[in-house]
Amino acid sequence: MNQKERMLAGLPYKPWLDGLEEERTRCKEKIYELNCLHPRDRERIPELLKDLFGRTGEDVWLEPPFHCDYGWNIEVGDHFFANYNLTILDVGKVTIGSYVMIAPNVSLYTAGHPLHPASRDSGYEFGAPITIGDHVWIGGNVVILPGVTIGDGSVIGAGSVVTRDIPAGVVAVGVPCRPVRPVPRRQCGEPGRAGWRTGCGEPLPGDPRHHGGGPGLLLAQFPLRRYRLLTAETAMKSGTAGDWRASDMAKHNPSAS
Repeated sequence: MNQKERMLAGLPYKPWLDGLEEERTRCKEKIYELNCLHPRDRERIPELLKDLFGRTGEDVWLEPPFHCDYGWNIEVGDHFFANYNLTILDVGKVTIGSYVMIAPNVSLYTAGHPLHPASRDSGYEFGAPITIGDHVWIGGNVVILPGVTIGDGSVIGAGSVVTRDIPAGVVAVGVPCRPVRPVPRRQCGEPGRAGWRTGCGEPLPGDPRHHGGGPGLLLAQFPLRRYRLLTAETAMKSGTAGDWRASDMAKHNPSAS
């Protein structure tokens, strides 16, 4: 096996051999074009992402700057939105589902190194895949480590370090990140008026009774009055999650999440 085949198989490999360094350079050239777009050329972002990533669904959007190693080892589903400063070390496969929202300064690290100094000094490294399910919201400054799977409909709180798998349908926070409660089971309310509640029995942030947030609180930040807000569970069961578009979200308020 050459070093690229070893990398893709999750085996220890040397990242400067067998054309891997050249592939990273080609990726950097594509990323340079993406990150240096003139603001009036923002409509090219989906086109550049489709050229960079191994697979993309419909309606994908990312706010530059963005960084990754190879690009072709990343797959994203429909209605994908990522805010500023997303970093993906994709020596291992990164699979991201549909209707995923990623807040600023999030890092996905599939790369690992030996713990023993002598082994680490040899230059060998390895990768383990990261998988993010459908309808997942990842808060700002989250770090996701190699080998992690996040289940459908879950919410990862800001500042968390995800070291282990997170099941579907939970709110998970902390260092290390752990589930703290289920995602609200009831459909959230409608935006557009001051003081509206989530419809999940929770006050808005700033209310002294506020104690956390489900997906409705995320979307409450966006001025998307023509869109209905659904919890992840409702969206998955009803198949009506297409009421918002990632590109529309970016146009309305690109820094809200």
